[in-house]
Amino acid sequence: GDQESAWDLLMLGRHRFGDDACIEGDHDLVSAGFSTCLHAYAVSERGARRLLDLTSLSSPRPSLTEADGRFGMEDNFGVVVPIDDLLPAVWTGHHPRVDLERHARAMGAARLGGEALHVLAFREDLVWQV
Repeated sequence: GDQESAWDLLMLGRHRFGDDACIEGDHDLVSAGFSTCLHAYAVSERGARRLLDLTSLSSPRPSLTEADGRFGMEDNFGVVVPIDDLLPAVWTGHHPRVDLERHARAMGAARLGGEALHVLAFREDLVWQV
């Protein structure tokens, strides 16, 4: 259906740290909750464009100002975060580290026009990391 064809990322293997949301009428796919260690995933054409927009070095990037704790935009690369730690914070809006959660929310809003990444996952992993 429409739900399956509109995904940006499709998780094939990951470590779950949050609850997934069921998709009505689908027995194999779920809306992915917070996950890390993304060992395998597929990216749709739309998702690839959105990931490039999100991670572009030429776009303004959100930054946390230490003095006042507020986010602003800067043109230089100020934060290095593993992509499989940043992406889940972008698509869920949550992260165990409050600073990364704020950074991811600001980054998603600034670069994805406020529209969250649409990330689905198989109910049961198809790929495992040993």
